[in-house]
Amino acid sequence: MIESGDLIGAAILLGLLTCVLAAGEAWARLGSPDPERSRKFVHLFSGGVCLFFPILITSPWVVGIMALSMSAVFAVASRFQLLKSLHAVDRASTSRGSEYYPIAIFFVFLLSGDDLWIYFSSVLILGVADAFAALVGTRYGKLRYQVQDGTKSVEGSFAFFIISVAAILISAPFFSDLPWPNLLHIAFATAILLTGSEAISMRGSDNLFVPIAAAVILQKLADDALTVLIFQNAHLIIIFIGLALINLAAPRLIGARKKPFDTGGIITFSLFTFAAWALGNSSWALPVLTGFLLSIIAWLISSKLTKVQLSIPVRPAYRALLLPFGVLIVANITGDYSSFYGPYLACGAAVVAFTITTFWRPNHEIRGPLYSTRFSAGIGLAAASAVTLPPFYFHPEVGLFHGPITILTLTAILAAINYHIVERRHRTPDEHFWPASHVFFALLAAFIILSLQAGDLVPAWNPPADETLMRYSWQPFW
Repeated sequence: MIESGDLIGAAILLGLLTCVLAAGEAWARLGSPDPERSRKFVHLFSGGVCLFFPILITSPWVVGIMALSMSAVFAVASRFQLLKSLHAVDRASTSRGSEYYPIAIFFVFLLSGDDLWIYFSSVLILGVADAFAALVGTRYGKLRYQVQDGTKSVEGSFAFFIISVAAILISAPFFSDLPWPNLLHIAFATAILLTGSEAISMRGSDNLFVPIAAAVILQKLADDALTVLIFQNAHLIIIFIGLALINLAAPRLIGARKKPFDTGGIITFSLFTFAAWALGNSSWALPVLTGFLLSIIAWLISSKLTKVQLSIPVRPAYRALLLPFGVLIVANITGDYSSFYGPYLACGAAVVAFTITTFWRPNHEIRGPLYSTRFSAGIGLAAASAVTLPPFYFHPEVGLFHGPITILTLTAILAAINYHIVERRHRTPDEHFWPASHVFFALLAAFIILSLQAGDLVPAWNPPADETLMRYSWQPFW
């Protein structure tokens, strides 16, 4: 039942949003500003208006109808170039940021529920941090880094990080009872994750994913103990720096000019490691790290032997890591981490195996398809070993011949089948880096393990808690 108060609130908000859009349009047409400035003017002040949604409206149906209507209006305006304030920038023809904006507000409204501090933090990050990051990067950005086919600035990313921290620290004290030590660590971890997400987002997708990710992450971290937050942040700083240094040092070992991952790719890998730790725990992040190291080793060997140097960009890295991360999201939503940890490891092992076989595509022309199929099975075994054996060290009661061996065998078989059917047909290592077959076989690995667990043929693999890994990690120093 939609109450009259919600309709009144919707009318007020629509009136304010129309005024913001009219002001931005008048400035764009009469004042002739830089197109990026008029676009961010609308972006910023629309975010300010959206802060009042949970105050004036209680029904998610009203917010949903408003979001869909506004998104449709922006889509039509983009198609026919009706709004100069939003669609005059060069990237407007490919960006869908304006259409994503109201949809993101709706999902944040749903996810935050009664936690107003989560809603306000997420919307402030969307409206303020993103706008100022673009403005700072456009005007003051001197240090550029590559993300797929474009570039981002260090200055803009730093501005996004600082404002994201400030948005959380401003909102939370008024609407939550979190202690300040916890709040500081939560703000830092969330800002790191969102800054990375914004950096690798393309075609305006940051307007959708960044605020939704903010709401999910804040809810998750709000329940963690201070010791876990400290342990997580300290280790993840080391992880970010460590991955970047390894990526920079690897080419020097063989005198290569290219790095295994471009800047966007390394941000993507670091981001997913951080996200796996934040949404699961360190048991979920550890396989990502070991898979990264194995990929670096495979790159070094293949680059040395084949003289083909392939630098993995952000888009295929994102597609690959999104598969096991999707399994983690399901575990997070259902709260059943033990049932999905084994499928997560199997999916991750397949992703690592398929990534490595990409480096070795030229080998089948030299050694023959059969040799490459067998070799691909060996790569599958190595990938599964790197992904499953480190967690097994911390949780040996699962049984070596029930957990790891099953995943090892499965990954080897799927890697061999995938290479024999698909990989050997590609003639260059950069062609179709992450085809649909990779997606199918990686998800199939997760499904098979989940089915075996459901049939009691393989026990569920309950991941060790952070406290267990903290004990193992710090024990040498006691």
